[in-house]
Amino acid sequence: MTRAPFPALPNAGALHQQALALYGAGDRLQAETLWRVATNADPNHADSVFMLGVLALESGNPESALANFGHALALRPRNASYHDTSGDALEALGRMPEAMEAWRTAIRLDPKLQAPLVSLGAALTAAGDAEEAAKLHRRALALDPHSPAALNGLGLALLKLRDHSRAEAALRAAVREAPDAASIHSNLGSLLRETNRIAEADVALETAIRLAPGTPPILYNLALNRLAAMRLADAETVLREALLADPGYAEAHHTLGSLLLATGRFEEGWEHYEWRRQASGVPPRVPGPNWNGEDLAGRTLLVVADEGFGDFINFCRFVPLAARQGKVVLEVPNPLLRLALGLPGVHQVVPQGRALPDHDLVCSVTSLWRAFRATQGHMPAGVPYLSADRHDVAAWQARLAGLSGLKVGLVWAGNPGQLVDPIRSVPPALLAALASVPGISFVSLQKDRPADPIPGLTLHDWTGELLDFADTAALTVSLDLIIAADTAVAHLAGALGRPVWLLNRWDGQTDPRWAMGRQDSYWYPAMRIFRQRSIGDWQPVIADVCVALQEMVNA
Repeated sequence: MTRAPFPALPNAGALHQQALALYGAGDRLQAETLWRVATNADPNHADSVFMLGVLALESGNPESALANFGHALALRPRNASYHDTSGDALEALGRMPEAMEAWRTAIRLDPKLQAPLVSLGAALTAAGDAEEAAKLHRRALALDPHSPAALNGLGLALLKLRDHSRAEAALRAAVREAPDAASIHSNLGSLLRETNRIAEADVALETAIRLAPGTPPILYNLALNRLAAMRLADAETVLREALLADPGYAEAHHTLGSLLLATGRFEEGWEHYEWRRQASGVPPRVPGPNWNGEDLAGRTLLVVADEGFGDFINFCRFVPLAARQGKVVLEVPNPLLRLALGLPGVHQVVPQGRALPDHDLVCSVTSLWRAFRATQGHMPAGVPYLSADRHDVAAWQARLAGLSGLKVGLVWAGNPGQLVDPIRSVPPALLAALASVPGISFVSLQKDRPADPIPGLTLHDWTGELLDFADTAALTVSLDLIIAADTAVAHLAGALGRPVWLLNRWDGQTDPRWAMGRQDSYWYPAMRIFRQRSIGDWQPVIADVCVALQEMVNA
């Protein structure tokens, strides 16, 4: 009797090639079936294992994808494409340091592979190393000058570097190469908004929305442009639409909160504003349980510094109120330590970076605004709530006695590392117009800047002697007036009860604490606000200040 031959085992390589053809034709289901047959026939067929990982990644299962990529890499550890796509899976899992290392490995193994250059460049831009990112994108463009991804990545890196003309050229080239790519139109809109070309930005963003309706990041970008145009109702509508599509969209929550607070809608505004930590991508250094204003009797509250120096100065006014209810431990940034020691009722002040004591509840200093329900009609903490050392004040008054006329402190710029700094800081050359007002001696309170950066304006500068905010407070108290951009010194002058004129940006970009349209501040009774009347235009603001100074001299 003749026996039937055993059926031939399927050839994994041939199956892989058939699956690739099906995958290229869009038949992912049949392709997956063949790759599974191939890996059953040969579990060590690396390319089939790898492609099953690619399918898992495309299906939104990065953990399964990473397992397949790991198997493939064990078989072929020097395959650059495997490392590259492993980086994509790690990125999807939020494991960015590992993803970046995978892309670096891919680049080392195959310097002519473009994808990891683009991916690593985008990651470096997000991480703040835009200069290195731009180099990687230029390497990618040397391999393929028409790559929309590389052009887009280069544009975003140059935007971070504030090289606006080259960024625009790269993004417009990316649009030409990929006119249906909604994200690229949206990025172009961001650049145009940043350069105050709001109408042009609107066109780019409307195009992006038309190409990808309901996409939360594009809706968010459009909302920012509506804010910049002072189309507040439209901005609010678009932000709420973005949150309907993605209820966990932290940036949209934070921006909506800012808009609501700036327009006096506090209860809802506080809840959205509390998303600011998630929006910044920086988790709380000290996790809850959080204090929301409930009774503190018998419990210890830890108040932690969570934002900039100005935010701490603004909101530390509420710390003594909390201390009346229970034991309060206050964490303080070192430059503010001596100043904060004067806050009454605090059980313990801990310099930032030191070990924190045991506590029952925690509250960020910025969240005290919400805990005490402070509004323009209800400010439970009075001014002044900070004070300067009287001996230091007397010493400064003696030194300033030789200056003639009104003694006016001047601050025109904030921390350049802050995202808002380009729009809140005043170009120093514009302040030369202040020299036209006679009878004033200007004193610099601008730390870490050149001694005399304003042509034509005599600026007395002792900032090298100001080692912390207690020193700055003593000099501030000794002056007749402070003129400041939206910086920590503006808050310091207000907290000390000193007359302060705030040079404030366009209302569509303003900090929510400065309540749109007001010339005064419900935070600081001695503050007067001079606002931009059109986006990015400081000249009328300085002209208004000159008029007000002349009136003050004549009074």
